[in-house]
Amino acid sequence: MKEITEAAHSVGALAGFDLAHAVGNVVLQLHDWNVDFAAWCSYKYLNGGPGCIGGLYVHEKFFETSQSLLGGWWGHNYKTRFAMTYDYDPIKSALGFRMSNPSILSAVPLIASLDIYHSVGMKAFRKKSEQLTMYLEILLDHHLKDKVNIITGRDPNERGCQLSLIFNEVESVKDLESVKDLEETLVTRGIVCDIRGIILRVAPNPLYNKFSEVWEFVENLKECLNFTHKN
Repeated sequence: MKEITEAAHSVGALAGFDLAHAVGNVVLQLHDWNVDFAAWCSYKYLNGGPGCIGGLYVHEKFFETSQSLLGGWWGHNYKTRFAMTYDYDPIKSALGFRMSNPSILSAVPLIASLDIYHSVGMKAFRKKSEQLTMYLEILLDHHLKDKVNIITGRDPNERGCQLSLIFNEVESVKDLESVKDLEETLVTRGIVCDIRGIILRVAPNPLYNKFSEVWEFVENLKECLNFTHKN
């Protein structure tokens, strides 16, 4: 991201990023990388749940920007908000870009989640995340090498907690139904994954997944694949 930002700036462009799969998953240093702006959803790795509010990062160099902002009540300076003037006086931070108030009920679980992140720290979180995902990788390679290919990069520094799997017997979208059946079978066993086309995505999250659960996933996947092949 640092290199992409530098390349964008070298040609006079702004660098903005979609961090939906990065926030709460990997360590980010947006200010140090001189990123201009970024946005993300909070329902995924920040555990806010469906419908939770999103997030916005804006580099401080834009706080005094002369560019027009979409002025809203929640982005207006607290001290002058009730003066009810015709001029927009934005808060000198990313808060100045807010358009409306968040839903209280959807914000509460996010606050609880962020409290956990602050108490644990992203470095400790990331350390366990790498260990969980590497453990999953090792088990898949050892037990299902002939049936499952990991298409996510192998370098822990170049991935989050998720591994994307594709199955040797699945060669086209025609086999999509078999992958859906596999996902549904795993769900009946209490294992929640995600499919994208013919790819099964598995993401052991260090906040609530144990190493024993990674083992259980691989054992269940073995059983499901053997059953599928027999039928």
